[in-house]
Amino acid sequence: MLSDSERRRLSEIESWLREHDPVFVQRFDSPSRARSRAVFWMMLLLAATVIVYGLAAGNVPSMVGGLVGVGATIGSGLWIRRRRRRHVADG
Repeated sequence: MLSDSERRRLSEIESWLREHDPVFVQRFDSPSRARSRAVFWMMLLLAATVIVYGLAAGNVPSMVGGLVGVGATIGSGLWIRRRRRRHVADG
């Protein structure tokens, strides 16, 4: 675990890099966001597929599981988005 002074120093370095070399910083930010979006849409598609399967097979537990999956995926996506906004606002 980092000490408070180490965290402050890392924050200073990050701020300096964001100000003086945004292209460098963007190389690290963009892939993780793109990857997060891809995972979000894949999970949403999987949950929707489970719902469709449940509807076609008349399987109520599958439909419920799919709906829970959609809710969890959307909820986690919103949580991640809010967390990133808070991180950007703090930084």
